[in-house]
Amino acid sequence: MSLQPARILVAEDDEAIRLLLAAILARAGYAADFARNGEEAITRLSGERYDAILLDLMMPVASGFDVLRYMDAAYPEKASQCVIVLTAASNQDLRGVAEGQVFRLIRKPFEMKELIRAIDECVQRDSATQKPSEHAIG
Repeated sequence: MSLQPARILVAEDDEAIRLLLAAILARAGYAADFARNGEEAITRLSGERYDAILLDLMMPVASGFDVLRYMDAAYPEKASQCVIVLTAASNQDLRGVAEGQVFRLIRKPFEMKELIRAIDECVQRDSATQKPSEHAIG
């Protein structure tokens, strides 16, 4: 039986950052799906299961804040478990993120090693607390 790679949802409106994250995640052995805005992220979350989510806060159509609200409503027991926010937002702009709502907040520009370390910790934490058939989000 082969183990499936952890599945990561990347919600990021900047195409260059999406391409960079695709390369980083593939090199680290993760399977990734991508959303160009919050609405696409919510659609993916409503139909798929993910082990971690990389979430930009400032996106068109629906923001990362909207995605967090959706997750809190749809998966209240799991929502904060594996969400890693990637943002260039100022502290003032982060007021909409509640304490404990995300696993980690990483500022852009980010270090690749820091990002992979956060994803690894998130996925390992999730797999240690759940049954093998369960996933973190979805």
